[in-house]
Amino acid sequence: AFNRWQNPPVPYYMKFYIFEVTNGREFQNGGKAKLTERGPYVFRVVKKKKIVKISNDGANIEYQEFKSYHFVPELSKGKLDDKITFINIPAISAAKEVQKKSFLSQIALSGIFRQLNEKVVERKTVQQILFSGYEVVFIKRVKRLGSIFGMPVDSPLPDDTFGLFYRVKEDVSYKKCTNADNYRKIVQLTRKIVWTISCTKLIAENSMLTINLNFWNGKYCNMLNGTDGTQFHPSISSSETLYTFAIDICRSIYFESVGTVDVKGINLLRFRPAARSNNGPHKEPSNKCFCVKPKSEEAHCQVDGILEISTCKNGAPIAITAPHFYKVDPRIAKLVNGLSPNQKFHETFIDIEPNTGLAMNAAKRIQVNVETQNYRNIR
Repeated sequence: AFNRWQNPPVPYYMKFYIFEVTNGREFQNGGKAKLTERGPYVFRVVKKKKIVKISNDGANIEYQEFKSYHFVPELSKGKLDDKITFINIPAISAAKEVQKKSFLSQIALSGIFRQLNEKVVERKTVQQILFSGYEVVFIKRVKRLGSIFGMPVDSPLPDDTFGLFYRVKEDVSYKKCTNADNYRKIVQLTRKIVWTISCTKLIAENSMLTINLNFWNGKYCNMLNGTDGTQFHPSISSSETLYTFAIDICRSIYFESVGTVDVKGINLLRFRPAARSNNGPHKEPSNKCFCVKPKSEEAHCQVDGILEISTCKNGAPIAITAPHFYKVDPRIAKLVNGLSPNQKFHETFIDIEPNTGLAMNAAKRIQVNVETQNYRNIR
């Protein structure tokens, strides 16, 4: 049993769908993007745990978890060398960042973009977009120009290379209770964004240890509540709210039960993200601190179902939604063509065995979006 826990035999898959921009020139000139979904590109995720320390009484185990990704062609609809016309995330991020700089900096970047013929979209392979990455030439040019004028420029990208998962290292540390009686899993986050799950004796039914982050504009939004989503406390009730911390979006999400489901003959409680956790501040005032826009753009936060996470992604203009803008404000969905939101395929859920608190079945479905706009002096 210990070996099965240390090296889980249950298959765990990650599916990537990539939206291709099919009208690149029109979109470059300010038109509405026409999108075609490509994929899925399926990867089997192998998790392994390395024991770091076991307490003298055997009540706690400290370990590290490692993940590796293995392409599964027979489950995929496409190959890793498929070429896709994709949003030029590095260029758009640079264009946004330079708006905070001097007028001369904006002119300089605009000139570099023209020299290198940088576009809003670019054509890359799936492998490059996801894992292997590709060299971002304009960053090298910016660094060289900065050194000439005695203004060193630090690259936000490792090796001046961009890929959504390029050199992403999940350095994850855990502490696990071996005796779950009257204990609740509490998640802590260190400065390096590494997990530590400690076991804290339950003093009151709704007690919660919280640790403050610094990504958001208020104490409520910066609270770190919940577990990593794989296990909760025993004896779960359908009337309670469950908390998880999503490390990829730097915030806690709370789930509410929507009934029971049968998975291979086992009755489980199904939990979905509470609607109010994703509502805009016009409906849920406590969510106002998730708005990281400047005051002049705060009106852009008055929408449901979208979370800008630039503050936890080194300033990149990234926003998170459900796939195909499922349950997102209709005004957002109208900005592009080619989406078909569907609850069956695009909703996140966790199915939990209530006696043990174990997550037996789950689907985490998110869409990574890039905010684009017309930037002054950037073409």
